[in-house]
Amino acid sequence: DLWPEEAATPVALWPDDATVCSCLHVSCGAIRACMKEGSATPASIAEKTGASTVCGSCQQIVAELAGAPALPGPVRGSKVLLIASVIALIAAALVLLLRPMPFATSVLDAWHKVDVLWRDAFWKQLTGWTLVGIVAVALTLSLRKRIRWLQFGSFGLWRAVHALLGVLAILALAVHTGLRMGDNLNFALMLCFVGLSLLGALAGVVTAMESRAKGRWAFRARQWRPALTLAHIVRFWPLPVLLVFHVLAAYFF
Repeated sequence: DLWPEEAATPVALWPDDATVCSCLHVSCGAIRACMKEGSATPASIAEKTGASTVCGSCQQIVAELAGAPALPGPVRGSKVLLIASVIALIAAALVLLLRPMPFATSVLDAWHKVDVLWRDAFWKQLTGWTLVGIVAVALTLSLRKRIRWLQFGSFGLWRAVHALLGVLAILALAVHTGLRMGDNLNFALMLCFVGLSLLGALAGVVTAMESRAKGRWAFRARQWRPALTLAHIVRFWPLPVLLVFHVLAAYFF
């Protein structure tokens, strides 16, 4: 038992610099300072600091710090987020590890009907633009926290759908490329996309664990989530540029 129950640190003993709300970067110290100023309930703490008002995964911790009754269960969508993130993590790793799909050796080979996906320009364009569409929708869902007019419905469900679209994007990538990493620009694009998927999947696993784990696991999840989320976002920046050059090269060169 690597993490025995007695080693778990109660929320009340977390240090002041420990992160409670990963979405808005609210620390234990900030919440304790808010409580000293008279905010003694989870609702008043949320109003003053913003903690627990975005995704809700830290509601339980805010309640514990305030000495309020425990809240029931994890946030909505966290189970789907966890499952989808694990699948995405495995799928992205397989894209890197598996050998490329072969081409048929003869027109009489049954595989000849499958490898048309990588031989025929129509199917290459269809799978490629489908992949772009999935990424565009996933990006829109990720902006829900940052754009006010998109802030409707459950944030947990939006995040779960974002993870599911991540799985679809990896599958679409495998179909579009046949697991070929390519050369030069294509190789850079593949590395960027697979790296983005791996970081997103890791961030999804840690995010899902925030509201489901207790003690040491909850503490560690809140330590790692901001860094993984930031790395996932930063990894996305080169993708549009590489994608534009990829499209230009495919159509004009």
